[in-house]
Amino acid sequence: MRPNAATAAHLAETLNALLSGKRLERIWRPEPQMLLIDVGSVLEGDPRARLLLDVEPRSPRVLLTSRWPDTPSAPDRETLIFRGLLENDRIESVSLLDDRTLAIATRHQGRSLTVQLAGRFPNIAVKEQDGTVSARLFADRPPTDPESPPLQAGALFAEAISHNASEWLGAWGTATWTEWDDRRFAERQGELLKLVKAQLARQRRTLKKLEQQLEGAEKAEQLRQWGELLKTVVREIAPGATEATAIDWYSDDQRQVTLPLDPALSALDNMARYFHRYRKLLKTRDECETRVIPLWDEIAQLDALVASIDASTTDEVLETHAATVKALGLKARATQGPPTTKKRGAPAERLPYRVFAAQDGAEIWLGRSAKDNDAMTFRHARGQDLFFHARDVAGSHVILRAAGKKSQPHPEAVIDAALLAAWHSKAKNEGQVTVLFTERKHVRKGKGLAPGRVTVSAMRTVLVRVEADRIKAIYDRSGESE
Repeated sequence: MRPNAATAAHLAETLNALLSGKRLERIWRPEPQMLLIDVGSVLEGDPRARLLLDVEPRSPRVLLTSRWPDTPSAPDRETLIFRGLLENDRIESVSLLDDRTLAIATRHQGRSLTVQLAGRFPNIAVKEQDGTVSARLFADRPPTDPESPPLQAGALFAEAISHNASEWLGAWGTATWTEWDDRRFAERQGELLKLVKAQLARQRRTLKKLEQQLEGAEKAEQLRQWGELLKTVVREIAPGATEATAIDWYSDDQRQVTLPLDPALSALDNMARYFHRYRKLLKTRDECETRVIPLWDEIAQLDALVASIDASTTDEVLETHAATVKALGLKARATQGPPTTKKRGAPAERLPYRVFAAQDGAEIWLGRSAKDNDAMTFRHARGQDLFFHARDVAGSHVILRAAGKKSQPHPEAVIDAALLAAWHSKAKNEGQVTVLFTERKHVRKGKGLAPGRVTVSAMRTVLVRVEADRIKAIYDRSGESE
């Protein structure tokens, strides 16, 4: 539930009163858009309550709660970075910045954990005292967005109990979880309806085709009759004739009927052609009739299932319908990624690069070997990513991932990537190293070049000082070891 301006201000004030001096004991990432923080016992009557930060774009929220999704068994890269920056520090204060960002300041390191609540791109980030960004939950979103519209004005949530911090936070948590549950239910319901309606549309198209084929099969008897009539005049038909006239013994008035012929065929072959088409249409009719009746039943079943899913009001009922959908073999089609032939239980594919995090949370890739350099640069990197390499010396390829087609990397991220390129080159002991960089689309693999060798155009350069402490910080931040 996205708070309005009054609710956000009161939330910050209430959290400040309860959390000041509390230790950030442990951090988890239960879902991609969430951070869960153990801050010890803070709520009366609810000692298990933890601080939950959720930046789901449509409805960001901050709450103290004893309910949260299951935490993963192993932390991901972003979790490790946040843990390294914040864990075991104490909260100095909680405040609302620019009417749109909740800021949790730490006491000893002087860092701030910010939660962007307004705008289209909510995010969680860690900022240093000088304003530089040390980490962010989503690298493709701005850490904060001071240019976004502020939170909407409105009445304070549950104003009648706002004087009681624990009671008010409990009510706020209940309201946000109710909205979260309703949204998840609607999303799940929508997914099931989409699957069933798509299958229903496919089966209705199939039924329409079968009915059209049945309409065509109604001509079968006429073709048989024309073949029989052609028998009576077959000796009178001249070669190359386009039609023949015969008495229609099947009509009441026994009138003359004109039978169309293929001039490229003999009279006997034309007669055989009529009987062949007759037998083919009979077979088609039998096959269609065999398929149509079960198809009618399936369409009726799918229609009823759509109505039942649409009328569902509880998770239990919805999961019953989900089991039915699964039993029907309906599942969402893959929308991205190349087809795979990987067998179940096979080991995960080895990536040709190691992953590091820049100070602002941007992702940096480091090639593992000469062959891996080529694989990383030409098979995994995108055209707008930045390519780095120590100039005029052998070394590893380094890729700084771009957040978007028109996004500009943070200057410190460029330095981090260049420093990795210098450190993993033959010039690492020279103190200062010139590193070239350019967009990946300007890097080419010339014919006959050895593994790792490339040609580069539209390059720029940066001179970096090889600082062991900064290299260690990059490794520590990323959970990597040399």
